[in-house]
Amino acid sequence: MKRPLFYPIAALVLLLSACAQPVPTAPSTVVRETAPPTPSPEPTNTPAPTSTPTATPTQTPTPGPGLSDLLRTPDALVAVAALEQAMKDYQALADLYPDRAEPLLAQAAVAQRQGDPDAALVFLQAAVDAQPDSEEALRRLSLLLEQQERHDEVLAVYDRLLELAPANQGYLVARARAYARLGQADAAVADLQAAQALEYAWLNVTGSAYGGREYQAAVDIASTGLEGYPESAELYVARGLAQMSQGDDPAAASDFASAVEIDDTDYLALYWYGQALAETGETAPAIEALQRAGEQGTQSGVGADRAFEAMAAAADLIAVDDSDEAFSYLAGQVFQFGSVDGLLMGYGLIERRRGNEDLAFVRMNGLASDGYLPALYWRGVLYAEQEENDLAVEDLLAYLEVRPFGPEAERARDVLKSLGIDPDRP
Repeated sequence: MKRPLFYPIAALVLLLSACAQPVPTAPSTVVRETAPPTPSPEPTNTPAPTSTPTATPTQTPTPGPGLSDLLRTPDALVAVAALEQAMKDYQALADLYPDRAEPLLAQAAVAQRQGDPDAALVFLQAAVDAQPDSEEALRRLSLLLEQQERHDEVLAVYDRLLELAPANQGYLVARARAYARLGQADAAVADLQAAQALEYAWLNVTGSAYGGREYQAAVDIASTGLEGYPESAELYVARGLAQMSQGDDPAAASDFASAVEIDDTDYLALYWYGQALAETGETAPAIEALQRAGEQGTQSGVGADRAFEAMAAAADLIAVDDSDEAFSYLAGQVFQFGSVDGLLMGYGLIERRRGNEDLAFVRMNGLASDGYLPALYWRGVLYAEQEENDLAVEDLLAYLEVRPFGPEAERARDVLKSLGIDPDRP
C-alpha cells in the first residue's frame, strides 16, 4: 500500500521553519526613570474562618456475657461438688438479675442436693416471686409441694400453671391428682375429662385418692373412669381396693371378680378376690382364688412376694377345717420354691389357727426381726391377743409407717383402736 505524499512534505516544511528562527543577541542597556514605589496596603484583621464542628460518631458497646453465660461458672462448680462457692455465685447473680428465676432455681437444686428441702422450697418460692410467669419455676415448686404433701398449696400452683397453659393435659391431670388427695372427687373428674385423660391417668388419680385414704373419692373417680374404659381390669382392682379399705367387702369382691373375668392371669386381682371372699365368709372359693394367685404370681416373674403371701393366706384358710392339709399344702410349696419368708409365715398362721400361740409367735418374731413387713403386722396381732398391748402398739404403728393405707393398714388401725389407741392422732 502506498503512503500518502503529504507526510514527507509536511516534515520538510517543519525543518525549513526551524532553520529560519533568528539567532539571539546580547541585550542592549536602556536607562529609564525609576517610578516611586507603590505603598503596600495596610493589613486588615480578617478573622480566620472557623470550622464547623462535626458530630463524634456514637460508639456501639460490645455486648457482654448474658445471664446464661454467667451461670456457666457456678454450674461448673456444682459439677465438681464445690457447692458452697456455687451457692455464693448463684446468689450474686440473683442480686444482679432480681427479675430472673434461673439463679434461684439453681440454688434450689443445690439445696435439694444437700438434703435441705425446706431451703429448696424457699428458693423456689423466691423464683416464682421474681418471675411469676416462669412455667419452670412453677412446675418445680409444684413437684416439691407434692413431695411434702402440701396439697392445698399445690392446687394454687396448678391453677397458675393452667392460667399460663390452659390446654396442658399434664397440668390438668396433676391438678386432678391434687384434688383427689384432698377427697374432691368431682373436681378431679372434671379435670380428667377436660384433659380427655387416658386409662393410665384415671388409674393414677384414683391411686392418689386411695393413697390419701380418701377411699370414697377413689371409688367415685374409678367409677367414672370405668365408664370410658369398661374393660380395664386395673380400674376394677383399684376400685375394689378402695371399697375393701372402707369395709365394703361384698362390693370389693364384685369388683375383683370383674377384673378376674377380664384377665384371669391377674395375680393381684386373684389375691384380693380371695381376701375379699374370706372376709365375707366364702372360704372355699377364697382358697381357690388364693391358690390361683400364688400360681400366677410365681409364673409372672414379678409377683413372687405377693404370690407367697397368697399361698400363706390359702394355708391359713385351709387350717380352719384341716390343719394337717394346710401343712401338707405348704410343704409342697416349700419343696418347690424353698423356705421363703411368705411360706414360713404361713406356718405361723397355721399354728395360730391351731391355738399354738407360742409357736406362732416364734415364727412371726423371727421373720419380723429380719424385716419382713407382713410378719410385723401378725406379730402385733399376736401381742394384742396375748394382751401385750404396749408391744402390740409398737409393732402396729411401725407397720403403718411403712404401709399407711389399704385394706391391711385399715385392719391394723382397727386393732389399735381396740386397744384404745388413735393411730391417726399427730
